[in-house]
Amino acid sequence: MEYFFDKLASYRARAFALRTFFSQLLRRHYGSGGATAPGAERAFFAALVARFAGLEHLFADDGDGDGSDGSRPEFDELCVLDARGTPTCRSCLANINSDATIIADEHFARLPEAMRETLFVEYVEQLTAEVVGADRALRFWRRCFGNQPHFLTKAGAPEHELWERVGASDHVTHR
Repeated sequence: MEYFFDKLASYRARAFALRTFFSQLLRRHYGSGGATAPGAERAFFAALVARFAGLEHLFADDGDGDGSDGSRPEFDELCVLDARGTPTCRSCLANINSDATIIADEHFARLPEAMRETLFVEYVEQLTAEVVGADRALRFWRRCFGNQPHFLTKAGAPEHELWERVGASDHVTHR
């Protein structure tokens, strides 16, 4: 499947769109009261990070994402643009919601319940590796799912240029 974020020219824009996609996908996948409950998104990604305990040294960033390395994790370049949060746009959000609905309702909801969660977690891992890079996956999960806000960019604003699409003859590289 070609996702909305696959069509974006900028690496950062693809990371922002992936963060928004995962937020929407978790809501669709777990339904009301699941990932929509406060802290549920953070808990999902904390559990995902825990799967890699002892392997942190294999990743580009093996810090704990708590700011101990001098950075401000809430402003990580893969997560947010600035203090406003993760950017998106109205048409971006419509496309992302469509992608999330297709994946949750047409793919995962049709799987046998006994295998659904295992495959869902593996799907999130694989998609993260493809979009942000396998070496940045832990950093992305640790730092980008701490309840940072989203905001809509406006046409004409400099940050709205993030949503520039790849031309038909261009090839998107995921790193």
